[in-house]
Amino acid sequence: MLENGLIIIVDDDADDRLLIEEALKDLDERLEVKTFAYSSDALNYLVETTDRPVLIICDINMPMVNGIEFRIQMLGMKELHKRTIPFVFLTTTASPETINKAHELQVQGFFVKQLDYKSTFRQLQAIIQYWLHSEPFFLH
Repeated sequence: MLENGLIIIVDDDADDRLLIEEALKDLDERLEVKTFAYSSDALNYLVETTDRPVLIICDINMPMVNGIEFRIQMLGMKELHKRTIPFVFLTTTASPETINKAHELQVQGFFVKQLDYKSTFRQLQAIIQYWLHSEPFFLH
């Protein structure tokens, strides 16, 4: 089932990163998870790596460069934009304005963080199963 199960998590909250990472590992131990507390670190990694992540899961409320700004930066970088890495927000902010702005930035999903492990696991299970079964875009 998993040819490349690399998931990128970008979230400044260490507890949230750990919860998401644990749920993903419990979902499928073959998933490789890379976590970043700062979007600038994630951006540097994405620019420098040849890895092909199947998904980026990003918080919105982060210091320095928030999730919206991170997504704008990614879209502005031709090489990253061409890689068409699926991108979803998983955040506590769910105002209509924030949701609309996220979708204007061509994200593939907007989800509100769950408060407990069981709910987080079910939420991530639905998200991950969809993307792991989706055919990737191939560059020519």
